[in-house]
Amino acid sequence: MSTFAYAAFATATGCSAMSFGGGGSTDSYDSASITYDNKGNPITQSYGGNVGTNGNLSESGSKTTINGSLSTPRSGTGTCSTSTVTAVSVNGNATLTGGITELPQNVTYTTPPAPSPAPPTTSMSIQKSASCPISTNCTASGADTVITGGTSSTTATLLGNVSLDSQANLHFAAPACSAAATPVYINMNSIQVTGNATITVDPIQCPSGTVTTKYPEIILNVAGSGVTAPIDLTGSTLTNPSLNPADFQLLYAGTGQVTLNGGSAAAGLLYAPNASFKLNGGGNWYGAVIAGLITDLGGGAIHYDRELQKEFYSVGPYMLSTFNWQKY
Repeated sequence: MSTFAYAAFATATGCSAMSFGGGGSTDSYDSASITYDNKGNPITQSYGGNVGTNGNLSESGSKTTINGSLSTPRSGTGTCSTSTVTAVSVNGNATLTGGITELPQNVTYTTPPAPSPAPPTTSMSIQKSASCPISTNCTASGADTVITGGTSSTTATLLGNVSLDSQANLHFAAPACSAAATPVYINMNSIQVTGNATITVDPIQCPSGTVTTKYPEIILNVAGSGVTAPIDLTGSTLTNPSLNPADFQLLYAGTGQVTLNGGSAAAGLLYAPNASFKLNGGGNWYGAVIAGLITDLGGGAIHYDRELQKEFYSVGPYMLSTFNWQKY
């Protein structure tokens, strides 16, 4: 099955497994053929923002709109309780444009493997005056700290508990002259932003300094050992200029809190099927989210990339394909 078949999928089975409110919304776009308005903002379409959950969707607020369908093994609408988990609970004229698709069973997402090699759990600070927290795969100039990923999962760049101070600029990059869309790997224990900082996915560069318009696939595998909030980008601005969410992938196997901050070019994939996820504020997230619990109550918009339907696949549930009677 397509791994990222929905703008957002919550694996929890209870009430409010997925919560949208305060003007939160979903819709879609196509990263292979992006068009922009006269202000340079990507134009999205008011369809294709399908969501799913193994439990209940709670919607509230007159401007809250799911521009797509809801898929869930639950049925019915109205008040949700532990004894009767309905498919959707709507308050305040919130909208679900595509209706409800009843699934035959719960959807199971495989827990991603723990980072191997395991990252350290030491504190690493990225500051306004750039300096390298590690001795290799890092350069620092002015306010810019550039971390280069490894070319395979076994040679991943290792980072500990990374904190970004106010006005710090952290860049993730591929080795020089890498092929387009080549995955590069970074294993870290946690990342937290304490102030107004930026995180940028850099285009591929060659030793001559030539900057291409092609981007690598940055894969951040987060361990979260001993940390309750292993991914907290509340105070950051994420910039992925390609708006291809495959170029910034966050993997997390644990049950901690994950908070992402939207932005005008915040594009990425979150695969954290056991975690609690929150989209902070009223920004934009271009891509898709898979988490245990999903909360978008601050007016944030999740713009689903329709290209994801043909880019990532995982094993789906077993299905009966043949049946035969035999006489003995």
